[in-house]
Amino acid sequence: MLFVFPQPVLSPFTMQRTEFPLDMVFMQGELNGEGAVPADITQVVNAIALDPELVWPSMLYNLCLETTSRSPILSSSRSTYALISEKR
Repeated sequence: MLFVFPQPVLSPFTMQRTEFPLDMVFMQGELNGEGAVPADITQVVNAIALDPELVWPSMLYNLCLETTSRSPILSSSRSTYALISEKR
């Protein structure tokens, strides 16, 4: 799931009711006219299932991608750049 914010934020996420672990990829980027988001990855957090503590990013972000924990996309290359596209 991709969360898109209109401007940079420093807001936490919660895993309190999520029954499986997630990777949260905090990024800064902008949607372009072709339905793609070139983004700089600012932080990747391995969030724990059912954890009542808030997950706070360490930097401002305007995009947060939640993906299954240890996603092959993330574990194969911890790049500082991501390209997210609506096209399949």
